[in-house]
Amino acid sequence: MRATAMTTTAILWLSGIASIALLPIVNAADVTCQGGTFNANLFPKVTFTQHPSIQATAFGNNLGNCQSADLKITGGSFNFAGYGPGVCTGALSRGSTAGVDVFWNDGTKSSASQMNYYLELGTWSFNGVLKGRFEGKTIRATGRCTKPGSDIGLECIKGGFSQYPATMDSLVVG
Repeated sequence: MRATAMTTTAILWLSGIASIALLPIVNAADVTCQGGTFNANLFPKVTFTQHPSIQATAFGNNLGNCQSADLKITGGSFNFAGYGPGVCTGALSRGSTAGVDVFWNDGTKSSASQMNYYLELGTWSFNGVLKGRFEGKTIRATGRCTKPGSDIGLECIKGGFSQYPATMDSLVVG
């Protein structure tokens, strides 16, 4: 009888550990989005001569698969604008004068200004501190340009590069 009680206790204890192992892992971030788009327009066109202020505007119509700590946010869209120097042989556009408005699927909005951003041949990123929904939290986003570097180089040779099609790898708030 005692062996049966010990065996039953062991099985229940082990099944409790197995149940805990099956629980979803909760991210420490308030929102995490994987996938999406980031398509930027650059003006004036980026050339081999550095321009002191390239305007970069981007729209992300799909934030992809989003998960939030409160389970209310599953997606959204955003508008991005930044100004900074740019040249074909370095950062296409970069600076600390940028802003983003994020429109979440639950009808709320987050905004950031005075953000840092980088648009390079292969990758892009931005980060800043939010106002509105998630006030005071940091927003960070990264992704990859989908246009081959050889095409960008050819456009630079032919008078300038102005279209920056890209994917969003991740957007994190927290």
